Amino acid sequence: YVKGNHLLCHDDHIGSRRLSFILYLVEESSPWDASEGGRLELYPKNATSPSRWILPKWNSMVVFEVKAGKTLHAVEEVYGDRPRLSISGWYHRPQSAKQSLPIESSSSSFLSSSSREALKKSEEHLHSSPWIHLRGLASHLSPEDQLFSSPESRDPPLEVLSSQDREFLSHYISPFLLQNETIRRIHQELLDSSSTVLKPFLKLESLPRQNQFPLLLPEGSDEKMLLSQSSLGCGWHEVGPPHMRRYLQFDARSKMSLGKSEVGERDLHCASKLDAEAERWGLFLSKIRDELMFSEQFQRFIATLTGIRTIAGRAEIRLFRRGRDYRVAIGKGLPNGTARVDITLLFSGGKDIEWETSNTGGFDAYVVGPSPDREEQGENLQWQRSIESEGENQQVHMNDSLTKLSDSEEAAICRTDDAMSTGMKEQQPSNSGDTLLTVDPSFNALSIVFRDAGTTRFVKYLEKEAPGNRLDLTMEFAVCDADAVT
Repeated sequence: YVKGNHLLCHDDHIGSRRLSFILYLVEESSPWDASEGGRLELYPKNATSPSRWILPKWNSMVVFEVKAGKTLHAVEEVYGDRPRLSISGWYHRPQSAKQSLPIESSSSSFLSSSSREALKKSEEHLHSSPWIHLRGLASHLSPEDQLFSSPESRDPPLEVLSSQDREFLSHYISPFLLQNETIRRIHQELLDSSSTVLKPFLKLESLPRQNQFPLLLPEGSDEKMLLSQSSLGCGWHEVGPPHMRRYLQFDARSKMSLGKSEVGERDLHCASKLDAEAERWGLFLSKIRDELMFSEQFQRFIATLTGIRTIAGRAEIRLFRRGRDYRVAIGKGLPNGTARVDITLLFSGGKDIEWETSNTGGFDAYVVGPSPDREEQGENLQWQRSIESEGENQQVHMNDSLTKLSDSEEAAICRTDDAMSTGMKEQQPSNSGDTLLTVDPSFNALSIVFRDAGTTRFVKYLEKEAPGNRLDLTMEFAVCDADAVT
């Protein structure tokens, strides 16, 4: 392991492995120091942080029994310039010996599972927010209708977005994004590559005021506080499990009722300026989610850009801290018969060029997953279609446009004055696991990605040397079957 290298949390349970070992061969003359990183981290059950660290030491050997779902461990990022040299491996059971635990309970097999029940379990576990039924275009067109006059049409359905919709949206987003010529360019890009980045997305005057203790670019004691605490301000809490994800998640309900979030100074009751700023950003993104992203007007805006109607959505507000946080790819991608529109509002510390050239993680990555088993295709299609039907008779959740459901790159969109920038890189995949697309962190940028069956995504571990932290509001929208086919 050299500087920046790390190994995320896992349990080593693959096949017949019985014992894991690590033999350290770091320098003998100059003992390894904790400030250099590279320690072995041991995690207790149901914890997001390790409870024990083992420092590399010359000619020392660590051995532990492999237990599915229990022997969770990781290798801390190497911070120093010296390499962490070791030999690691496993001792296996005899071929005839029975395994003490089923392989399905291991961290690796759970992450790669394609079964409908496992996918539902992982989604329900990792999403604390429910699906929200959207009333953007449902009353205008039936699910079987299409937005285009013909499948060959490459013009955006501008008639979907009324002058009243544009007036509403102009209070939140940059006005040039509502111009017909800009919408046409965005639409063409989405047709060609299924992805784009819009920047600047929100009107600058609507953003929270940043103080001298920035959340996105912390230094000194502020950064130590961010890394050492499992909660921050009012509403931020660290989430796991660590073999799937680790980051801070914001829930406004821990402070006040949804729909009543305010970001005035009088509402902030935090112990430090860093806590206050974290809460200010959390409440701001909650307000953008509730008032803008789930509104009928924004759904019609998305339908105009993409030609796709969204029928349900869910959202999450996240803070990824450098030197600590990540989200791994789960499952084998979306089941056959399903599709999503992923929309992520990004805020990051540092400059865009630093993110594009640093190779220090923190980016969104879309990868090819193995195809789901054929016998599951029918029931997976029913699972997707149930999203729309299950929400029709539920109660209003946030406002009149929202109804709670069951709990169940280079992007070539540019203004002539270069006000829009890109942070996406497209690649041609050939095998499962290959990268389709990466989206770099940026400040005040909105990424739109159409994700179809067999595709999964992750957020790369954010290294300590990254330009800053990553703050986002990430949303996942289920789409109308007829539009997904088109």
